[in-house]
Amino acid sequence: MKKVRIALAGTGNIAVEHAQAIGKIRDAGLCAVYSRSMERADSFARRFGLSAYSDYDRMLEDEEIDIVDIVTVNHLHADLGIRAARAKKHIIVEKPIDISLEKATALIDAYSVNGVKLTVISQYRFNGAIVRIKRLVDSGHLGRLILGSVSLKWPRTQGYYDSSGGWRKSQAHAGGGVLMIQAIHLIDVLQWIMGPVDFVQGKVATLTHRIETEDLALGIIGFRSGAMGIVKATTSVPSRLPDRIEIHGDKGSVIVDDNRIVGYYLGSNSYRDRLISILRSRFFSFLPWPRGTIEKQLADMVEAVKQDREPLVKGEEGRKALEIALGIYESCQQGRTISLKEESN
Repeated sequence: MKKVRIALAGTGNIAVEHAQAIGKIRDAGLCAVYSRSMERADSFARRFGLSAYSDYDRMLEDEEIDIVDIVTVNHLHADLGIRAARAKKHIIVEKPIDISLEKATALIDAYSVNGVKLTVISQYRFNGAIVRIKRLVDSGHLGRLILGSVSLKWPRTQGYYDSSGGWRKSQAHAGGGVLMIQAIHLIDVLQWIMGPVDFVQGKVATLTHRIETEDLALGIIGFRSGAMGIVKATTSVPSRLPDRIEIHGDKGSVIVDDNRIVGYYLGSNSYRDRLISILRSRFFSFLPWPRGTIEKQLADMVEAVKQDREPLVKGEEGRKALEIALGIYESCQQGRTISLKEESN
């Protein structure tokens, strides 16, 4: 059976990660790479045995290419994706889908009009522990949802922001700081589990880095169900802490640290129920939950193309996470609650 042929747009560290992941997918093959710098394109191409391009539209003329995987600087995502859609290529876009809601919407319209498929990288949705939470919520085990919270605390040096031409510290290129670059994955998970969003509030600050964007963010999310959510994120801590996700309902609670369920509480506050919950939590904490990886999501997109079905994470999902992040920024700037009434949410 013919392999699904994938071209990369971008040659940075994430491009390397994607290239290595594609190499592990049986029915996929990496065939080309694009960079505005021919020197970088050639270097990357030699490493992985690809065709190199510094002209994006010329690469898109290759009829053998099935998918374009866009791993460039954030502000280029939608523009490159729209051009790929018009060339009848399926599209993978690294998060965020873009830094502009208007451009994100234009990309979604373009893939729909041109009959191609679009997925936005959201590999946390493929994390075994998070999938378990989603199933518990959907099956009603936790009851009515009350509160969801996500927390990301990662260390990032000034060198991290200064590297690669400094795009990560640029508002125009990155679209934001820790909220847009790192925490958008957890925002995506929170809205996926908790449901449509009604409003957001937020505060952001820059405390320990010389950047145009934020290294500290706090968001409050109001869901249409009446439940509430909290987003906490920073890149100013000295060492990495586990990414924490907590989902609380009126019948139970689940807590995840990275890829481990560390708390699973059901029942009342009686001694018996609390003891059972402690034992259950310890049992689940030792289970070998499969990690959510880029490889899993890329493999799903390859299968979607082969089977002519939609990918598990469609482009519209990427727009939802972007809308929440931008709403938190707008709330901070205007000092008020921001209503999110888009039908996409």
